[in-house]
Amino acid sequence: MKSLLYVAAAVLASAFGIEDANAGLLGSSVTGSAYNPNLSTRILGPVGPITVSSGVEFPIGTLPGNGNLDITNTQIIYTAVNPATYATGSFDGFVLDFTGAPTILNVTQDAASGFDISYAFTGTEVQMNFSGAISTSVGEETILDVTTATVPEPATLALAGLGLAGIGFMRRRKTS
Repeated sequence: MKSLLYVAAAVLASAFGIEDANAGLLGSSVTGSAYNPNLSTRILGPVGPITVSSGVEFPIGTLPGNGNLDITNTQIIYTAVNPATYATGSFDGFVLDFTGAPTILNVTQDAASGFDISYAFTGTEVQMNFSGAISTSVGEETILDVTTATVPEPATLALAGLGLAGIGFMRRRKTS
């Protein structure tokens, strides 16, 4: 009985210590399209799917015409290659569709952004709307911070499973 209590205590301790990891966007696939002057008029794309990695996913000329679009684990970064004033229709920008990524829970514009845009998101998509925005210098960035759902760490789950198996084994041994 004493050993059963020790095993139960170990399981509870490991269960309360389960760590969640933010899996983020790295390793997922992204497909991008450009729209102007509204979301009904696709002017380029779809481009992809492209695996999100350490490189620039959409360099100038692939999807954006005036900059590079890079996706990191937690950010979407648009870097202007040339100064520009963007069109003033209802939508002038990109729609990025993610597959294989955790659910997108929130998107905010980072304070380090050099120029403001509007944006929207769903659980699998981010819309970047540059309509009316002005990029005044080469290298100016707009940065979106992306928060995704957390997933339990596999090693912690395995430890909790071993604890439960230990309880089952001890109970079976007791009844034998």
